[in-house]
Amino acid sequence: MHLDAFAHHGLGSSGLAILASIAERDGQSPTEIQSIASISRSTAYRQLGKLKNLGLVRHEGELYLLSPAGLEGVAGPT
Repeated sequence: MHLDAFAHHGLGSSGLAILASIAERDGQSPTEIQSIASISRSTAYRQLGKLKNLGLVRHEGELYLLSPAGLEGVAGPT
């Protein structure tokens, strides 16, 4: 588990579910993300904040979109 980047940043499976949701259809509201990812409202907002701070998503108006870093991936060489 120590090699899991999502767990390392406190994202877990809900963070991955949010990224998968946005990757499937870019430009979603938190309510849409919550519904598609099957997570609670508070978890959606908390994880969206973390993903935004990590530079993986961006917030435009009421919609969340994948950022360029989120599209490219942020993994460095191993």
